[in-house]
Amino acid sequence: MINIDDLSVVYYKNLYKLPIVNLCRLPLQDAFIIARAIDASTSFADFEEYYNWRTQANKHLYDCFTMYGGKPKEMQPLPFVLQGSTFLDNWLMGEIKKFPLKDIPDEAISFTFGNSADIFQSGRALTIYTKSTMRAVLEEYEGTIDDYFNTITVKHKYIEIQIWDDRYCREISSLLPKNFYRHFEIQIDNMKSEDVDKAVKLWVDQFKLYGDDDEFPQYWLENTEEIAALLENQIQNETIVVARADKQILGFLGYFTFDFHNEKTALCNITSHAAKEFNKEQIYLALYMHVSKKWVGQNIFNHLWIFLSKDNKLKTFFYDLGFGSYVVDAYAKPSVVESIIENGINCPFKIWLADEDDLDKLEEIIHESLRYYEAEPLFLRREDVDIEYIKELIRNFNIYVAWDDDKIIGFIQVNSATENDTETLATMNCGLIEGIGLYIRPEYRGKNVGVYLLENAFDYCKENSLDYLHVDFETANPNANIFWRKYFKPMASSVRRTVNKDANMKS
Repeated sequence: MINIDDLSVVYYKNLYKLPIVNLCRLPLQDAFIIARAIDASTSFADFEEYYNWRTQANKHLYDCFTMYGGKPKEMQPLPFVLQGSTFLDNWLMGEIKKFPLKDIPDEAISFTFGNSADIFQSGRALTIYTKSTMRAVLEEYEGTIDDYFNTITVKHKYIEIQIWDDRYCREISSLLPKNFYRHFEIQIDNMKSEDVDKAVKLWVDQFKLYGDDDEFPQYWLENTEEIAALLENQIQNETIVVARADKQILGFLGYFTFDFHNEKTALCNITSHAAKEFNKEQIYLALYMHVSKKWVGQNIFNHLWIFLSKDNKLKTFFYDLGFGSYVVDAYAKPSVVESIIENGINCPFKIWLADEDDLDKLEEIIHESLRYYEAEPLFLRREDVDIEYIKELIRNFNIYVAWDDDKIIGFIQVNSATENDTETLATMNCGLIEGIGLYIRPEYRGKNVGVYLLENAFDYCKENSLDYLHVDFETANPNANIFWRKYFKPMASSVRRTVNKDANMKS
């Protein structure tokens, strides 16, 4: 026989110090943020379905509990677990708190064998037990408490408790008032060396959500030493801050300052920031408000930020702050592509690696490309190059040139990465389209010259066992946007904001 008065009500705290609460007390969007904090893999579609079923199940429980003499003070009860659950121990892996079941009066508590929302959704009969009927069930059992709950784990995973009056669990319900997630206090201070490991873990968790894709280098998930070294360097330079609440690190932001096209600029690259998904926008806002005040005080009005392209939450956040799209970093996997030339059409142009015999004509088309970008107001101006620079390109890099008779009509530069890059996330097994990039004479566009040149870049990667090929392109270039996105998958997006130059002027 088991005496119900010897048992405990159990609740679990996750990493954010929040209990298991009835998320149906919150609006759907607010509840989803909490759900993602508990389990980062939760999708909105899945959660919306759960939320709807849980709401319906709670209505059914409320009606049954009232019919059996219960006196609920809430439409949405707080759910707990009787005596604990190894299933929830393994899932939530959080702190466990207990309080005596005997302290809860019969009129304020009910029980179900298993997750009430799952049972209701499955169409099975959802049977509710009052404290008196649960007492009778337990008294009939002849084994030990441990044996009984081991059996429950196998059959039902756990016994769910519904508490219908918050007065009997004030410690728990007071931890999450409505809209708590919007209002907890965030402190910003300089990052310290002892914060680095936690910051790196935050970054890895963020990358798993938005960058875990076989199309991109996954090196950074297991090899974080270079990211840690970058953060340590920013600590030494006092150019990295952390957001904290209740002594926990919620997020961090590091940056570099430099001159960019004659403008003092601050750049936060892709490995220099991350935040917990829970309350993410508020964390980033607190970080940006802190550092941007410092930047503007130093007359740094040009602000650049690189983030993972799939992170739509950050994308919306940046655009709402006045950032605009600037550059995309994208990747392809040449090894899995037999050919990018449709229908195997033979190239009508000659293509080969440039050598010094091609120097004069290569110089001519390179300078033409510079004039083309200079004439287009949407593009950033490229730096001029001289003949010696072009010679160095030919000697040290791979410049494929396309010819129509004796005229160079296009070129592409492709190289092997010589280091792991914490800004683009390119690694030593990557090819890079960089330097002078890709250019096609205007009169030859639409004739697949770019495709033929890119095919040579893909072949270069295959021949040199390079798993990935990286390119970056300006989003203001409509032709580039169409061309590169056809063969490459965006991984990172750069956004830019220019603050009013009179921000520092005092009236």
